[in-house]
Amino acid sequence: MAINDLPSDNPELGFEKYASILANEIDSTSPPQLTVGVFGGYGEGKTTLMRAIARDLSQKSSEDHKYILVEFDAWRFDREESLLAPFVLTIAEVFKTIGKKEVSLKLLAAARALAYGVKLKLGPLSFSGKDMIEREKQLKSDTDVSELDSEYFSSLKYLTELPSSIHDAERCTIVVLIDDLDRCWPEKAFELLESIKAVMGVAGYVFIIGLDPRVINKYLKIKYGENHIEEYGLSAKEYLEKIIQVPFYLPPLSEDDIKAYLTQLDTGIDEIAMEAISNSMPRNIRKIKRLLNTAAIIQSIDNSTLDYQVLIILLILKDRWSDCFSAIQKYKFKFISLYRCHVDPEEDTDIPEGYDDAIKIIEVCSKDKYCTDLVSINLFNYFARQESLSDSDEIQFGKYFDLIGQNSTT
Repeated sequence: MAINDLPSDNPELGFEKYASILANEIDSTSPPQLTVGVFGGYGEGKTTLMRAIARDLSQKSSEDHKYILVEFDAWRFDREESLLAPFVLTIAEVFKTIGKKEVSLKLLAAARALAYGVKLKLGPLSFSGKDMIEREKQLKSDTDVSELDSEYFSSLKYLTELPSSIHDAERCTIVVLIDDLDRCWPEKAFELLESIKAVMGVAGYVFIIGLDPRVINKYLKIKYGENHIEEYGLSAKEYLEKIIQVPFYLPPLSEDDIKAYLTQLDTGIDEIAMEAISNSMPRNIRKIKRLLNTAAIIQSIDNSTLDYQVLIILLILKDRWSDCFSAIQKYKFKFISLYRCHVDPEEDTDIPEGYDDAIKIIEVCSKDKYCTDLVSINLFNYFARQESLSDSDEIQFGKYFDLIGQNSTT
């Protein structure tokens, strides 16, 4: 069964502790006026941690102090001209859900103005929320262009006033989670951050932003060139320091973390395959899921004859050390003979044609200790455990490469 790529609702790997610490930091800030940055690479758990923080804050809500949680998945709207109007629509939907209809309608009007502001400035608009707004009868056919332009700036102003406008009825904090910015085009991610900077400094708002800081650096290079730091004094680090008060960089996962994760998956993975993954794969949960899903598909195709350990080792080699994998693939039908020569070079065995070339390639590609271990220990040890090796075993070994070539995208 495939492992889905959804963020975990029951995070492990220390995420519960990180979420609790950050939620307490937010809860203890008075007045609530904070921007938290959750920084990490793609697939390292930013979304899982952000949602865990949101759950902790939700549990802290009370009659005296409520947290209104808004989750904005920026990547869903990456095809739009601008992320700002969908961002406001997302907030409007949350207020509609909690029964704040009047606030929701004002936010819809704000989204309308922002959407048309984008149309006037950036060309034809494909914003999907426009039809929704018209269905809500928020648009007037005789709207004046100058009126819309004025409303554009009034809408941004309304966002800054939103927390104070609802404090009369109840004390609350609007917590906005902005996720997947690093999956958007760098220009759009940067534009959204620039657009909401004024809102970030307003009491009553807490922003939790998950991104890979490198996306900011990419935008600065696109906008100002490779020498943006030298010529303009602009760097991603300096930019983020101006808007993020609490930066949190996801700690790298340890070998034990990966083993614990693989154990809790309950996929029946054996100890040798677990060691190979935890030692040799990048410590990135998303990449490990992809590896296991690929292995599961290949096993489903030919479950009767494939050894799971060999399959995992070859998939890791293809992902991490493709030249080494290609060398083994080239000599796949003679690899067992290569193994015999490797174990006992003095043995009177027919040296297969091309043996020296194959070993040179493997040695060049195996300068990394973990790659060397996979080939000379894990893979060769698999053959050592066999009672006898025949020509049919060589043919069987070649089958792995046929199936991996058909089903692996690494």
